[in-house]
Amino acid sequence: MRTIFKLAVAVALIAQPAIAGAQQAAPFVDEACPNATLPGRHLNELNAQVKPSSDQLMANAKQLVDAYRSCAQSYDNDVHAKNGDQSSDYLVTHRMYARLALARSLQRVGAYNAQLGDSVAAKANYNAAVKPLDEIESIGGDAASSLEGSERKLLNEARDLRGTLQSAEKALPASGTATSMKATASPHP
Repeated sequence: MRTIFKLAVAVALIAQPAIAGAQQAAPFVDEACPNATLPGRHLNELNAQVKPSSDQLMANAKQLVDAYRSCAQSYDNDVHAKNGDQSSDYLVTHRMYARLALARSLQRVGAYNAQLGDSVAAKANYNAAVKPLDEIESIGGDAASSLEGSERKLLNEARDLRGTLQSAEKALPASGTATSMKATASPHP
């Protein structure tokens, strides 16, 4: 089975509902994290291709990670501007959302790495996805008594994703191989 095909299968299996690909009539828009809109659209366009380039998929997935990391930092800056007051439902929800989207994006990069045979990089990305999940627990714990339904849902999704990441990491080969994407991924089938 060719690497590109494996990568396309990984894309289909781990695609976030909000970035599901070409089946959506409307282009991807992330209103909570607008800087993620363009990378999300580019990833959708690549997912719609029959044989997307693994280098392009990885580059766009990493741009999405950077966009969500920046978004999470922006919401943190809003809290700091309010002298640590995160009591606003808006801030709690958006801080949790940005971190969950970041963790999902890191999961996606890890899955791409795993499909390309780079279990070391896959494990590193899966482990990196745990930090924003821990932060969601902290934010949710700080506001536990006042969590709304959407915030509870985000907290539960974060907990589910943690289990998914643990399962994905356990499924990786025991002896990690660090390979270059260019060495394992052929641009031609």
